[in-house]
Amino acid sequence: MAYAFTLAGRMDIRRQLLQSLDEQAIKKDGTVHLHRPEFSDDSGVDRFPYRRAPSAEVEMNSYMLLALLSKPNVSDDDLTLATQVVSWMIKQQNPNGGFSSTQDTVVALQALSLYGSLTLSHDNGFTFFGQNSSCRVPCRGIKPVASPTYCPEGSPRVLNLELPA
Repeated sequence: MAYAFTLAGRMDIRRQLLQSLDEQAIKKDGTVHLHRPEFSDDSGVDRFPYRRAPSAEVEMNSYMLLALLSKPNVSDDDLTLATQVVSWMIKQQNPNGGFSSTQDTVVALQALSLYGSLTLSHDNGFTFFGQNSSCRVPCRGIKPVASPTYCPEGSPRVLNLELPA
């Protein structure tokens, strides 16, 4: 409902709903997520043997993320909370990048895409560090030819770039 009120521009009701959700959310290990109380208990028994949340929980958290990020002028507090929700959500993905069902995958990818569009840095560049100095090289229009690879400390590093014509 918080997402629907966000889209309707009813920020007063949105704020109340998000506050209520925040009070019910589980905050653990730098993540925040909502859960269905009927599926939680204090027995310590893992009700979900594959450690991924059920489809409904992925969907609930996706809609909370959409509610946080769909208003004009998203605040730093909303982005901080959204980052914690995203941290939980990406742990729920299956090896193929989806979630439990088609429906929760579609809503989750919509929410994660919105988060990505708001947090993407357009600073395409490299910073090179030497022993006594560093320099910043802007790279607009320059594409790395290969993906970065790990280089052990002290080994020579080569960066192949494709320069625009």
